[in-house]
Amino acid sequence: MFNRLLIEKTECFCKLAVVENKGALQYLEIIPQNDEPRIAQIYFGTVRQYNAAMQSAIADVGKYEVFLQSKRVLKQGEQIPLQIVRGREKTKKPKASSDISIGGEYVVLLKEGRGIKASKKNEGDRNTRKLIDALKEYYPDTDFGILLRSKATLEHLEQAVQEIESFRRIIGFPEKRDDGLYYDPNSELDLIARLVNKYRVGSIICNRKDFLKQLKKELASKEIDFMLEEDSLFARNGIRLDRFLAMEYKQDGFSLTINYPEALTMIDVNSGYIKNDALREYKILEINTLAFQKIMELIELLHLNGLILVDFISMNKKTYEKFSDFVEKNLADGYNSKGRIRSYFLTENAVLQLNAERRIGSVIENIAQPCPTCLGSGKYLSNDVLIDEFELDLRSMQSFGCVRKLLLYVPDFFAEEDIEKLKLILLKLEIDDHRIERQSIKKVLFKAGD
Repeated sequence: MFNRLLIEKTECFCKLAVVENKGALQYLEIIPQNDEPRIAQIYFGTVRQYNAAMQSAIADVGKYEVFLQSKRVLKQGEQIPLQIVRGREKTKKPKASSDISIGGEYVVLLKEGRGIKASKKNEGDRNTRKLIDALKEYYPDTDFGILLRSKATLEHLEQAVQEIESFRRIIGFPEKRDDGLYYDPNSELDLIARLVNKYRVGSIICNRKDFLKQLKKELASKEIDFMLEEDSLFARNGIRLDRFLAMEYKQDGFSLTINYPEALTMIDVNSGYIKNDALREYKILEINTLAFQKIMELIELLHLNGLILVDFISMNKKTYEKFSDFVEKNLADGYNSKGRIRSYFLTENAVLQLNAERRIGSVIENIAQPCPTCLGSGKYLSNDVLIDEFELDLRSMQSFGCVRKLLLYVPDFFAEEDIEKLKLILLKLEIDDHRIERQSIKKVLFKAGD
């Protein structure tokens, strides 16, 4: 059974969704269409100032400043390659490191490392040792490090060598080049190619003819059906961004309440009335087990990262031990196969603490912004999402006939840069006769004329 990949591109976002034939959402990615530094990107930057005591520096990467950690002493004006390890957060600059690594499906290349090593999980594995010996014949003396992922075995030798050769060309940095982006491992085309392989995609549906043409060229070797659907692609398939801002996810027998305070995610597992009888502990164990499975799904779907606290329903000692064994087994074997959960701890009060690695920005971070009326205690759809919805509605209207004149009403909290984005959309859609007025409204409204 093959899945569908939906791609909806606008001026603000490139939205990707993998959907089963029955309609279940398997994967969601919201990529902002801006040039802000993002996690894992590699830049060339120039050191502006260096603090030896903190082993840190401020570097310029194009028009952006980043906070750089470096064990090596740097000189002012020195140009170096660096990798983004944390994106911009409110008033904090993006954070970068001079320790550069590039990861693939089977290997991770470390610019500052040496030799070939296995992951901690597979250090004593005989099959992994055979792969290391085989790779040493290809690379007897390297000026970089090679770390094998836990899934890599001797039968993956050819794929591992291909990845290493590809990554070697990337980290063979030129001596001098302009500041700015050098390599993006999560570019749209690379990410789409990985999704096609990982989720067995049989058809790609896109709302932009030019991008669909580009995809056909890049994925020419794949047996994929390419389709154009310009009219509200995500909405027609039941995917609405505002539903991901929900604070409560209701399931059969329980619900999850999610809060996003500063620097962590808090999830509370709630249930209805549970009768105090002989089956009470059995029912609690069943609810906590189902809630755990749903939470793991949400962590992957919403790309939740950092510290995650989950408050499960309290249990007696015997039930707690059963649930603790279930959590430990699943995090060690199944749900942690992607390696994102770096550590976990379940307290006797049934509070699970998870530390999830941050690889890309979460869906919430990309589509929401702090509410100005509640000082950040709540969320509402960001201006980019409002502009995104306007563009999709306008394109849908144009598909039924040419729009010549437009009266546009925008929220009074829109900044000038938001107005410029709207004007750019109107320019691309060749709507020259338009007027923009600010109103006390919560979304972009428009009235078309002949």
